[in-house]
Amino acid sequence: MTVVARRLAFVLALLGVPLLGLVARAQPGRPATSGQSVEGSALSAAVYDNLKRERQLLLEHVYRERRRPVHVSALGKVSLGDEQTLDVYPSADPDRPRRVLVAVNGRPPTQAERERYLEGRPSASADRQERARRETEQRRRAQDRLDDAFRVFLFVPAGQEMVEGRLTRVVRVVPRPGVETRSDVGKWLKRFTGRVWVDTAEKELVKVEMVATDSISLGWGVVGRISEGTRITYLRRPSNGGLWFPATVRYEARGRTLVFRSFELDSTTEWFDYRPHPATSGAVVATPR
Repeated sequence: MTVVARRLAFVLALLGVPLLGLVARAQPGRPATSGQSVEGSALSAAVYDNLKRERQLLLEHVYRERRRPVHVSALGKVSLGDEQTLDVYPSADPDRPRRVLVAVNGRPPTQAERERYLEGRPSASADRQERARRETEQRRRAQDRLDDAFRVFLFVPAGQEMVEGRLTRVVRVVPRPGVETRSDVGKWLKRFTGRVWVDTAEKELVKVEMVATDSISLGWGVVGRISEGTRITYLRRPSNGGLWFPATVRYEARGRTLVFRSFELDSTTEWFDYRPHPATSGAVVATPR
């Protein structure tokens, strides 16, 4: 994967983490509530608590992921790869679950496809002390990203709507002026606004829609730029066991790579078939590749 591809995929993934409360599985403190209404503060705190609890429970589950990876050529052409279906298992590092390729375009993968997939996976370090240090740093960064989402944004109640047969509270999400951030993506979060839908009865996050209100430069604009209007849409649903877990995320992004080459990207990732991991009962096993 080229530097452009790594940077583009990195930015899209990181934006999804704090905005959606999806991947950052650290356990941060309660969200800041300064500048919000009492109702908005209470609602965001309840949602936050549910997300934190269910992220921990997610570490005790196996599930399937369906996606098309983003490819960027040496000349900056952005395209989507073949559809991949993966089994996702808990791991010793909560920010890096173990993924096993089980299908490509709906059929079993060939040996060559398995090998290509593994080529892109980070390998475990032989140095335990260095690996532990890296994993601790990754968890700290993940915590900072999620904290920044609640630090950057105000949550303003804006009525009620039905979403997938559920009565939800609609909440406008707007950046606070002049807020300081700690994470590597905090400054990018300030360039998004949107809406959140919260299940009225269960105080569960159902849907998120965020839109970029300004462009985001990668490498001072030389590597690329994600344009204003880029949209992220995220859905959560209750699983068979009644727990709420991620269901889909869609990125509708446009911009430029290598200064001159424009791209449009419409990519959806799905998660489904959640089931308890038989080897985890509060403790996580298995080490990611």
